[in-house]
Amino acid sequence: MYELTREGGAELVNSEWKPKKIIVEGIIKGSSVSDLETNIDTFKQVLSGQNKNLDIQYESGTRRYVATASVIQVERDYYHLSYAPYSVEFTIPSGVGKATSTSSYMTQSIAVSTLENVSFTIDGTVAPKCEINIDFETATSVSSVSVTINGDMITIDETITAGQVLIIDTENKKVTIAGVEKRYTGLFPRLQLGSNSYKIATTSSGHLYDVTITYTKTYL
Repeated sequence: MYELTREGGAELVNSEWKPKKIIVEGIIKGSSVSDLETNIDTFKQVLSGQNKNLDIQYESGTRRYVATASVIQVERDYYHLSYAPYSVEFTIPSGVGKATSTSSYMTQSIAVSTLENVSFTIDGTVAPKCEINIDFETATSVSSVSVTINGDMITIDETITAGQVLIIDTENKKVTIAGVEKRYTGLFPRLQLGSNSYKIATTSSGHLYDVTITYTKTYL
């Protein structure tokens, strides 16, 4: 929030999701006191890893949270001879979960200098990052490529030849051509929930390329 000068209230400058906490409760069982102790130690050992996959089943499929167990509590009372209740608090630094497989939108054999009003739909509960893959089948005097998604445009002023692939990685904030990192100007494009549209402009005397936009559905 940005406080206003000589006025009441404030303006919302930016909104970011905070880390998420998920609490899991249950019971650890054992066939004897000794077996219970062994199972408790094994349980804690499994939870000692950091940034592990916490998969939660939904009717629509599995959502995966990269989590670390920040609090582990095992209730030990005198009558807990063959079982012990537990509570584990998981911290998810990113604040979001993702589908366990990627989704993609693809258009093929594009041979026009500018491609406009191409739309596709993004599902989930929060907009995901994406990777834009432009595979040049033919490229004659290609010197610049601009990609615009929902108003955000990134431009790469580089020579591209036939057979090379331009990749715009919006999550890791880098651009590569044939695996070599390149400079860029502008903003990394951002997807939005629901309908998305993109435009690609290429400076060349002739080209033919395929476009694939890959993303993972993301959930709060």
